[in-house]
Amino acid sequence: MQPFDSRHDITRIKSDGLSVFQEILSWQMAPARWDRISRTVESAHTAYDTGDLDAFQLAVKVLKLAGPTKVTPISPESDTPPPPQVEERLAYLISRLSSTPDADQESR
Repeated sequence: MQPFDSRHDITRIKSDGLSVFQEILSWQMAPARWDRISRTVESAHTAYDTGDLDAFQLAVKVLKLAGPTKVTPISPESDTPPPPQVEERLAYLISRLSSTPDADQESR
């Protein structure tokens, strides 16, 4: 992937992430699916904190595709809201993306 060095790219990537993270808070899914989401949210968290915008953008794209399906599967597991650890990571990311200027990432 090419490096993201323009302010426009950073702003767009942060905006995409913020939108996806806020949306995830309303998702209802089976616990097994939340396990996969949890790992990807953790990857996004690590990528953001280390300033790896390529990895952050990839995690956001994966999360966009991982949302709940429109078809209700026949399954013994019932859908649940995000588990507490996912909510905590999302709250952290939402807070950071909402309150820090783009310079925060540029300084890393």
